[in-house]
Amino acid sequence: MLLGDRDGVMVIPAHLAEEIAEECTAMESFEDFVLEQVKGGAAIIGLYPCTKDENQQKYDDWRQKTGR
Repeated sequence: MLLGDRDGVMVIPAHLAEEIAEECTAMESFEDFVLEQVKGGAAIIGLYPCTKDENQQKYDDWRQKTGR
């Protein structure tokens, strides 16, 4: 599979495409959550990367609320 955007092109082996797509979707979701939190005044330390259990819980709650 070939995947391209403005930043470049990647070749992804077909047998890994679904797994990689799921991982990328999850990462995009988490980054949207982080951006929302930071814009709301949250500190980035412990949020990105998520090293605090409380932030993981907030993310899990956010996913439940947003359906993401």
